[in-house]
Amino acid sequence: MLELLRLGAYQLLYMGSVPTYAAVSESVAHAGTVAGKGAGGLVNAVLRCVADAGDGAELFLTPPWRAPTTSPHGAPILAGSSTAGSPDGRVTW
Repeated sequence: MLELLRLGAYQLLYMGSVPTYAAVSESVAHAGTVAGKGAGGLVNAVLRCVADAGDGAELFLTPPWRAPTTSPHGAPILAGSSTAGSPDGRVTW
């Protein structure tokens, strides 16, 4: 279902040739087929919010409160590590 939301959002935000109603309608139809009627309602609500919010990549910027994904030395921090959820963003070793 996440893939349907991503594809629908991509169509809304970056494919100007796809009308809003078409992107939402097709995504809802696929969600209903894959996961049931309730899923179609969820996809409809989420994509309508995306469409109403506007367009562009600025909607998907990393929030300032999100923990870093790399250490100060450039090494990746794994999602399961104790530093991935550090509320102040500090990396501890």
